[in-house]
Amino acid sequence: MEATKIYQVLRDQIVWLEIEPEKALNLTELAEAFAVSRTPVKEALLLLQSGGWVRRHGSHFIVTPLSLSRIKETTEIRYALETQATLWAMERIRPEALRRLLEVRTQIQSLGADADKRTMIEIDVDFHRQIYAAAGNSQLSQMLNDLLDHYLRFWLWKRSPIDRQAFFDLTLDILAAIESGDKNRLRRACIHHIKASVDEIAQLF
Repeated sequence: MEATKIYQVLRDQIVWLEIEPEKALNLTELAEAFAVSRTPVKEALLLLQSGGWVRRHGSHFIVTPLSLSRIKETTEIRYALETQATLWAMERIRPEALRRLLEVRTQIQSLGADADKRTMIEIDVDFHRQIYAAAGNSQLSQMLNDLLDHYLRFWLWKRSPIDRQAFFDLTLDILAAIESGDKNRLRRACIHHIKASVDEIAQLF
């Protein structure tokens, strides 16, 4: 298996907390698990380190801890980049992409009272990824997708259930603003959406 594939597998496991924050990663054990030599595993871990997913700890790598300072720094970047990306998405989105984006509203409205946390988070992630793609800037989309994945770890780490209505109210407001072409409403909704997210996560600390 190539280093890039190992990187992607480990990255997904870190994002979805299948590998928990601060867990030490052993090169020999990972090499055995992937049935490869230590070299591609180390290359994968260096890629993870460059993306902020792991850090060196002596001769080992550990999964990056979740901290309030980290989420605050990430949020500052999101305020600037995600708001602009959403405005561009509204201006540039094509009819078919808009139709797919508005299907998110149907998904939200069809959620039952027993909807689990992962299902709700997956809908939210799909919503954001569609907007990033619609912004029409591949570099910006990549940066925002990386930031979103870092956010995911915090949401999944939150042990209490997600309030479905509170979680999706601002998502629905963003969709309505995009549909109507209301830039001011869209800008306000984006800022409130990000703020609500970080306020919720900050309660963990």
